[in-house]
Amino acid sequence: MNSICRLLILSFILCHQTSYAAKKKRVSIGIVKETLGAPDILRNPSTTLSEVQKKRAKQEDFIFAFYKNKYWESTKILEGSRVFYGDVLSSGKRSKMVLTLEDGFKITLDRNTKIRITRSLLKNRKKSTISRWISLLNGTIRASVHKSQTNQTGFRTRSVALGVRGTDFVLSNIKNKSKVITIEGKVAVTNVTPQQAEVFEQLAEADLNNNLTKTEKLVSELEVLET
Repeated sequence: MNSICRLLILSFILCHQTSYAAKKKRVSIGIVKETLGAPDILRNPSTTLSEVQKKRAKQEDFIFAFYKNKYWESTKILEGSRVFYGDVLSSGKRSKMVLTLEDGFKITLDRNTKIRITRSLLKNRKKSTISRWISLLNGTIRASVHKSQTNQTGFRTRSVALGVRGTDFVLSNIKNKSKVITIEGKVAVTNVTPQQAEVFEQLAEADLNNNLTKTEKLVSELEVLET
């Protein structure tokens, strides 16, 4: 077997290993139950936009949206669409959606609202059941869960983090000003500093990009900040 053949075989193996890792990373945590208008889902951000990406967009019928200095694959959300870690869900001026998570949480996004779903990676919270965060980037959400269900979801903005139990509440984040209205149950509100918010967002990006070294470093940094 000549060197060219060996190189081709090695490239094939590495390609499939990379593909497998990417698929393994995509963990579905909920489903869109209702939609009004044409809300969007943004995923797979990239710092560049190549001709190959543009061609694939035409083939798979999606567009690219420029958001936070990156190009995101943007598709219309339909009832029954599954959502994954790293996704940004966005409703426009005339659209809403209802999202149901696997732990029973029902989350309604009002108009002009963006949320992002992020894994919880901190290790020093032994008593915490939170395995994911819903980051409210902008707008208003209403979230409710039955008292008997074990809550695995926390909520946060750039200024507050919420721990909830058997709860029905409204959270808004308008022009970086957060407001919480508790309708039923209990909501524990913790202030988030600008430095904590910045590290958390960097951590979400590092985890999404499978940058294990940077992820571990940021997890340690955030744990120190939150302690």
